[in-house]
Amino acid sequence: MSTDSPMDEISNAKTKVEDLENEIKNIDKRLESIKGISDYKSNTELVKVYENAITFYKNLVMAYKIYIKTFEKNI
Repeated sequence: MSTDSPMDEISNAKTKVEDLENEIKNIDKRLESIKGISDYKSNTELVKVYENAITFYKNLVMAYKIYIKTFEKNI
C-alpha cells in the first residue's frame, strides 16, 4: 500500500511518462540503425521486436496519461 500523497502519485506518474517517452526514442534510434544496415532483411525478427516494444511503451504512456488526468480530476 502506497503512502505517497496524491501530488506525489501524480509526480511519480509524470516522471514515469517522461522515462517511457525517452525509452521510446532510444528504441526508435536502435530500430533506425538496424534498418540502415545493408543486411536489414536478416534482422526482420529483431525489427518486429523493436516495433512491438515501441507500441507497448506508447500504450503504457497513454495509460499513464489517462491515470494522471483521472487522478488530477479527483483531487
